Amino acid sequence: MINLIERFIEDTEKMNVCAIIDKESNDNCEVYFFMGKNSVLCINKKDDRVIYNIRYDNLQINILNAYEFCFNIEGKSLLFCQGGKIQIKEKLEPKSTEKEKLKKAIEIVEEANSKYKYKEICDKCPNKVCGQYDTIHGREFKFGSGPISEDLLQQYDRYCKIKIEKFGCA
Repeated sequence: MINLIERFIEDTEKMNVCAIIDKESNDNCEVYFFMGKNSVLCINKKDDRVIYNIRYDNLQINILNAYEFCFNIEGKSLLFCQGGKIQIKEKLEPKSTEKEKLKKAIEIVEEANSKYKYKEICDKCPNKVCGQYDTIHGREFKFGSGPISEDLLQQYDRYCKIKIEKFGCA
């Protein structure tokens, strides 16, 4: 397990990572990590000062979204984000024009009485917020030019139904 944690921390070297000190006031500072044998140091880039000494014992890493992750250590959460940008829920909601386009797409699909209704809605969706969900769950359906099996289409339709319910698209 420590190898996975070390790998994750090594991957952060390629990013601009900020520690979120206070989420309400958006107080943050750019940091880098220095790995030791039993712990990792979180160091402020500007001051070159250690902010956190994070022991590997009981460390859990939670990836919150494409921009945020946190370290949970014995019930205490340390929040980090990439590039100093905290993802705000309002940005994830589709704009009114996108909502209108989606409603039209849903109406077209329902009028067509398609066998794979949810697949058609996902294919016509202009929003694409759920792309992160696809990435996190490792589900990327790529259909070639040849015939597609009925089983794969049914599986994709069920997957789209779950996404639509989760993100409230329909």
